[in-house]
Amino acid sequence: AEMESKLEGLKSILNPKEKENAKDNDSTR
Repeated sequence: AEMESKLEGLKSILNPKEKENAKDNDSTR
C-alpha cells in the first residue's frame, strides 16, 4: 500500500494536469 501511495504522489507531481483533468471530469459528470 505504501508503494502505491508513493507512485500516486510521483504521478501527481509529474502530471499535475492529469489530476486536474480527472477532477474536471468527475465534476462535469
